Amino acid sequence: MFIKKVSLLALLLTILSGTFSLNRLNLGFSFEIRYILFSGVIFTVLIILGQRKKLVLASINGYIIIFLLTTFSYFFFAVISLFYTVNQSAAIEKTILMFFLMALILGVLFSVSVMESHEFFNFVSKFFIILGIVYAGPIYLSVISGADRGDVILSGPNVATRILFFAVCSSIYRYLLNQKNLYLILSILFLFSIVLVGSRGGLVGAVLTLVLLFLSKKSLTGWKIKMNVAFNYKYLLSILLGLALIYIIYEPVKRVFMDRVIGTTFNNDEIYTAGRDIIYLQAISMIKEKPLFGYGIDSFTVLTGYVYPHNLLLEMMLEIGLLGAIIFGLFLLFSIVFIIKWRGSSFVVFSGLPLYLIIVQMFSGEFYDFRYYFLWSIPLLYYSVVNIEKKSIVDHNKLI
Repeated sequence: MFIKKVSLLALLLTILSGTFSLNRLNLGFSFEIRYILFSGVIFTVLIILGQRKKLVLASINGYIIIFLLTTFSYFFFAVISLFYTVNQSAAIEKTILMFFLMALILGVLFSVSVMESHEFFNFVSKFFIILGIVYAGPIYLSVISGADRGDVILSGPNVATRILFFAVCSSIYRYLLNQKNLYLILSILFLFSIVLVGSRGGLVGAVLTLVLLFLSKKSLTGWKIKMNVAFNYKYLLSILLGLALIYIIYEPVKRVFMDRVIGTTFNNDEIYTAGRDIIYLQAISMIKEKPLFGYGIDSFTVLTGYVYPHNLLLEMMLEIGLLGAIIFGLFLLFSIVFIIKWRGSSFVVFSGLPLYLIIVQMFSGEFYDFRYYFLWSIPLLYYSVVNIEKKSIVDHNKLI
């Protein structure tokens, strides 16, 4: 059990590390830390395989196969496009990222196959709550000290909003599981910290996802806070602590929201897009010229000078054309299915994360930043099948 958690921890840290290089630490050499962390994943996987007589992937059925084929087909055609891309030498780095992302996906699949659903989500939720606290602390301190927006030390604002929303969902999950007010307070603090970061796309994605999850519930009973709680000092202390925190953070949250989100977006009677409108128009114009096969992997950067299109759909179409749009549509379809399939479960709050990641990827990031989509989609799909199979076995035994 311990080695499984170590393996999952190494995998989560690998995914979290992104493209962080030791060169940023001024050590005199450059090496991306994800390779060190992933070697730990491989090592622990080998230990787990050595302890098991056989690896049982009981739930690798049609649904998961379709999902994996959809995912790997994009990787396959993106790699094939290397042969007709504008600059092959410049595209090599992104091609390597594609292969590494495939390895991460297989790592996630392995982790969920050797862990029960409650084990996996309990560990992951604790991980992101702790990480959320690490991220939120400096954000609150900087804004309370007078900064225009939250100071993100460990990463950029786009990554921070993703991590913080994972922490929001993890806290809600543990509140629904344990009914502890601490998790409810943490979820509110993490949500406010997303506002303080000032990432408009991240805030829009978070709000839309929570609203969709709320509306998808068959009934509201799962979201109601129990009011028949017997009076005790712990309950009173939780209320007082919550009110005190709201009092402290209300003004900073209001200031950042009005200045950064509202003020910046609707400045001078115009909607401020940070140049994305220009990038989108250029990307759409390029797609119209080569709609069927696209320009090949990483061609947008070479042809325009922009790092990436800041839009997942445009990026996929620019690289492999119409097929990219079809695969994007399938990713979106899977995201909607997850919400519908898990709406009656305690894991419902995690079911909206794949859709959330699609929403935020429409405003920022490149395809490798989409790796979190697979971190959540694979367990949601895998465990939904496991639960169905277990229910069928239980029903069969009852009949016997």
